[in-house]
Amino acid sequence: MDEVSDRHGFIAVYPAGLDRHWKDGRTTELSGSDDVAFIDALVHKLEANYRIDAKRVYATGISNGAIFSLRLACELGGEIAAVASVAGSNPANFKGDCVKSPVSVLMINGTADTFVPYAGGPVAPDFLGNRGEVMSVGQTISFWAAADGCSPTPRATSLPDKDPSDGTTTDVETFDGCRGRTSVELYTIDGGGHTWPSGLQYLPEAVIGPTSRDFSASETIWQFFSAHPRR
Repeated sequence: MDEVSDRHGFIAVYPAGLDRHWKDGRTTELSGSDDVAFIDALVHKLEANYRIDAKRVYATGISNGAIFSLRLACELGGEIAAVASVAGSNPANFKGDCVKSPVSVLMINGTADTFVPYAGGPVAPDFLGNRGEVMSVGQTISFWAAADGCSPTPRATSLPDKDPSDGTTTDVETFDGCRGRTSVELYTIDGGGHTWPSGLQYLPEAVIGPTSRDFSASETIWQFFSAHPRR
């Protein structure tokens, strides 16, 4: 996000979870550090030390960071205006009773994701051990649309296939009429893997699937965030 932050003038902060991991709410990961409290304290520290617009605090991440961002939307909805989840979805054990106020949610998911399956189920390949399970992307986006009081039927559009060689295309669903002028959007990358669109192909496609080159996740996320301050 550095390049996007420099271009648009927002502060980008990169906290790190203990042992390179966030407690994102899956049943296998509920013990240990209180990562939600850590982020809450970090936000207040940043607001005290920098010129922060408290109505424009956002969270995003990929994979474990994506699932954790969705947890923050639920548990810190009074402080965080919007979240963007890339290659993540709600944990299968997610209850949703922590939602206290509407939060704008953007999800970006690939149908060929081998780590966080689009259809839901166990996280990561079996050889990596028990990583818990997630809801399907459809269940997750429907939950957030209902939580924000949006219209249950989304508007459907498609992005131009700017790079046919990447083997992906992208459909967009936008849920309108949400409370507090929030929005819920889903970018489904047909053929996309466990990757950040226009980011690094950090492992071979055979392992994580292809990276879409049709749009920039970083730029798309910022455009979504900037349009959705906390009301």
